[in-house]
Amino acid sequence: KRNRQRVMAVTLTSAAILSIMGVLLSFALSARIEAEKRRDVAEEQIEFMLTDLKDDVESVGRIEILDSVVRRAEDYYQTFTPSLRNPKAFQRLSKANLSLGEIALEYGRLTEPKPLGRSAQVYFGDAYTQAQQLYDKDSNNPEYVFGLAQAAFWQGQLNFSQSTKETAFKYLTQYQTLSDRLNQLKPNTLEARRERLNAQTNLVAWNLYFGSGPS
Repeated sequence: KRNRQRVMAVTLTSAAILSIMGVLLSFALSARIEAEKRRDVAEEQIEFMLTDLKDDVESVGRIEILDSVVRRAEDYYQTFTPSLRNPKAFQRLSKANLSLGEIALEYGRLTEPKPLGRSAQVYFGDAYTQAQQLYDKDSNNPEYVFGLAQAAFWQGQLNFSQSTKETAFKYLTQYQTLSDRLNQLKPNTLEARRERLNAQTNLVAWNLYFGSGPS
């Protein structure tokens, strides 16, 4: 009888502990889901500020606002840097770096980190590396193909503007290859046709500017 009582006591205690652990796990999972939702909203707002808001700020000539947006975006991603384990957030990071690179390039800062954030070279380099990692993870994902195509395009444009002949050709050729791949994955879509045409136009411009293929 005493043995049965001990077994029952141990069983009831174990059940109580498991119940408590289950409740705590449920709270932890709920908190994690809520935190991920808040991060998604924050990153979507950053993406909006770096794209749509950028156009509005430029139209009224308030570049100092853009400076603040860039610095806040940098601060955010330094604090919450997503990894490839979260592909959606990692993809947003790559897009953000492309937008930051465009801003840096537009205001004439190829290598100088001031006045707005880091240099275009750093932003585009980071965006390309991140997009390449996503592409390597799933080369049949049209979004990843498009993301790497955009990163290759901007790397090509950056090197084109610096007259880095062979490096520009490498990236622009990759851009064309990726645009062809996108057309295979999304045939007869406006997006795929536009990228393919843009890629061909860029290589024509490269040949007209430099006069010959790479040595």
